[in-house]
Amino acid sequence: MNKITGIIITLNEESNIRECIESLKKICCEIIVVDSLSSDVTAAIAEKCGAKVYLQEYLGDGPQKAYGVQFAENDWILSLDADERLDADFIDKVSHLDLKDENMAYSFRRRNYVGSHWIK
Repeated sequence: MNKITGIIITLNEESNIRECIESLKKICCEIIVVDSLSSDVTAAIAEKCGAKVYLQEYLGDGPQKAYGVQFAENDWILSLDADERLDADFIDKVSHLDLKDENMAYSFRRRNYVGSHWIK
């Protein structure tokens, strides 16, 4: 497995966090959750799923994700929101990347499902 840290930002995501973490575990050897002081059991579920949880009052999406980077043990970071999942094709592609070359960069397209339909 490549050395990738998954970072998830959360606020009251108890209904989503488990599936998000399980999705990231397929390619990430470390999962970090930055929780914005949820009033539900999001943090407890994340810890039970093996994530490292850090509580941080909400700073904004970008700053909140960046806050988690300081705790990462790996150079490669994959950031998701709690309602996002990795599909099988993405997992397969990332699993076969050679992340040892520090001169490489990767990008990928996202597919978004909103309401009852896919959007571009």
